Amino acid sequence: MPDSATPRFRTVLIIVGRQNGTTHLCVVLTLYWQFIERQRLIVGTSTNLGYVKESWQKAIDLAEETPSLAVDIPTNGSHKAAGEECFTTVDGCRYLIKASNRCGGRSLTLNRLILDELREHADWSAWGAATNAMNAVPDAQAVAITNSLRNSALDDIETGDGDPRLCILEWSAPPGPSPPTSTRSPRRTLTSASGSRSTPCLVLRTGRS
Repeated sequence: MPDSATPRFRTVLIIVGRQNGTTHLCVVLTLYWQFIERQRLIVGTSTNLGYVKESWQKAIDLAEETPSLAVDIPTNGSHKAAGEECFTTVDGCRYLIKASNRCGGRSLTLNRLILDELREHADWSAWGAATNAMNAVPDAQAVAITNSLRNSALDDIETGDGDPRLCILEWSAPPGPSPPTSTRSPRRTLTSASGSRSTPCLVLRTGRS
């Protein structure tokens, strides 16, 4: 991204079922931000700190195993003490992890943010604490991942009341399908109640300009 550019969307909501590679997505995305874009501070959050720590550790492992990235990791570039986890590059770009609560991200200035397990947020406190930490950064971006919230997210956009800086990326089956009944020969297609076949689809929705 050019220095003068800002992301088209400030908030990206990714809706996808479990076991579809969201952990790997978080790993690749954070490494891109950290090593390619050289974002100064990246924070990953989840209601379950163990989940986000797994992504954080996988990112470190992948970076260390990739020669073109490993050269930018200083000695003792990862600090693994509980509650103080930090992965740093030679350029001073940091990747931290926090629990999703009213303190997550508070007192920090975030350039990039990942909010995993968004459906598990019981209220707006964790969202507010983390996203408000981006207010001083014009080109900041938050990526939220969930396997639910589809209807409320689309309603926000389709009524015209939503934020035009919000993007929704959804990987799901069309409404009404049922999975194949046979487990002996799994198929990639899904069969609807009417008998017609369909494949899972990627739905892109954005706020109105």
